[in-house]
Amino acid sequence: MEKFLYRSLSLTIITTAGLSTMLGIVVLFGWYTHNSTLIQVLPSFVPMQYNTALGFFISGLGGLFVAFKYKKLAIFCGILTTAIGILTLIEYIFGVNLYIDQLMMEHYVTVKSSQPGRMAPNTALCFSLTGLAILFISECIQTKKQALTIGILGALVIALGVVAFTGYLSSVEKAYGWGNLTRMAVHTALGFVTLGIGILAYAWNKGAIEEQKNIPYWLVYPTGIGMATISLALWQALQAQLGGGALPLVVLGAGLLTSTLFILIVKLAQMLLDHTKTIENVNQNLEKEIAERKQTAIELLKSKELAEVANKAKSTFLANMSHELRTPLNGVLGYTQILQRDRNLNQQQLDGINVIHKSGEYLLTLINDVLDLSKIEADRIELIPTAFHLGDFLQNIVDMFQMRVKQQEISFIYEKLSHLPSGVQADEKRLRQVIINLLGNAVKFTKDGGVSFKVGYHNHKIRFQVEDTGIGIAPEELENIFKPFRQAGNQMTRAEGTGLGLSITKKLIEMMV
Repeated sequence: MEKFLYRSLSLTIITTAGLSTMLGIVVLFGWYTHNSTLIQVLPSFVPMQYNTALGFFISGLGGLFVAFKYKKLAIFCGILTTAIGILTLIEYIFGVNLYIDQLMMEHYVTVKSSQPGRMAPNTALCFSLTGLAILFISECIQTKKQALTIGILGALVIALGVVAFTGYLSSVEKAYGWGNLTRMAVHTALGFVTLGIGILAYAWNKGAIEEQKNIPYWLVYPTGIGMATISLALWQALQAQLGGGALPLVVLGAGLLTSTLFILIVKLAQMLLDHTKTIENVNQNLEKEIAERKQTAIELLKSKELAEVANKAKSTFLANMSHELRTPLNGVLGYTQILQRDRNLNQQQLDGINVIHKSGEYLLTLINDVLDLSKIEADRIELIPTAFHLGDFLQNIVDMFQMRVKQQEISFIYEKLSHLPSGVQADEKRLRQVIINLLGNAVKFTKDGGVSFKVGYHNHKIRFQVEDTGIGIAPEELENIFKPFRQAGNQMTRAEGTGLGLSITKKLIEMMV
């Protein structure tokens, strides 16, 4: 639809410019061949003056040059057309003779002509407007509202031509002539209607392309101005014909009111249409966004379900594998313990067995950690709360680490921050695992100084606090230390371990809370 509109408007521009050029050529031919029919149409009609025919020829060429992108030639034609119109208006306004009326042709047809060869004042005004329009179209003159300005000029030319032609149809002579001055010829009126249509078509085409709309928002203004111009011209004609009275004023008032209401109604309709389109676009965007979000949510849900299935399958596999590995490894450790008690072995053999036993214990720790983590992720681990004596529970752990810190030659301090309950209800095995993991990490990474283990009771909650003088943890590593198989620090500061202890500890604490 848009392509058809643009092509139609472009064709209109070329056609109207061509018709104007042909009109000028035909009438000029009539003047040179003394053919009164070509000059007057009918003997009683006003002749098209030679300069008028020349103006149509030049302005038509200007339109064709614009259509075919000959910008400089179009500007030249626009200047000539404007000059013909303005110089003639100067002659009328100031009552002077600039000797342009019969510069190229001595007139021999002077029907209803105030000055031989001088075009009508309304004709001169139309040529001035047409010349300006060509200069605007060729961008010799520019404004912020280029298309609107061109459209208004075209509408004024059409209005003046329509008024004059209507005067011929209704036999109102004053409609195509101002006072006793030279009248506008009938084919001159039609020529200006044609030129005005071409100018308006260009403005329409330019505005439609700029605004990406079939009907530019400003088209209502030239239309309303054209209606108002017609009203003024009719008022002038009736005033001159009737010599005053109420009718001319009624016609003028009705015409101006109609044109004003037309502009207001159309602008309100355009605003409503734009508002409706804006709402529609917003609704479409919202619907599209909602649909996209729904699709994203569905895809995320599917991905989550697949990830959970894969994670459970992985955890199940690891749990099974860890169990299968732990069984033969326990046999290996059992035999190394037996061999360690064998007094027939020399020191070298005992050292080798100790290495095997130590490596086996490390591997067993790794398998146990993997098994615990797999059970937690597969939701196969359950807390089994039982009642136990808290004091004995803590003392056993303290005794265990007292022996370990002696080997590292660091201190270990156990401190009760408040009175502790004697009996508690909790999963003793998992609580012991959490505390041992925390204390084990502290001892492992402390080379000098010591480790303190503090326990307090407040508001029916027991708080376990571990402090050490070890290497510490960098702030950027705080989020990583609870991830599986991750250890803080560099290769030099990392101790032996699987990197699973804190991850398991965190998950167990979350289950206990």
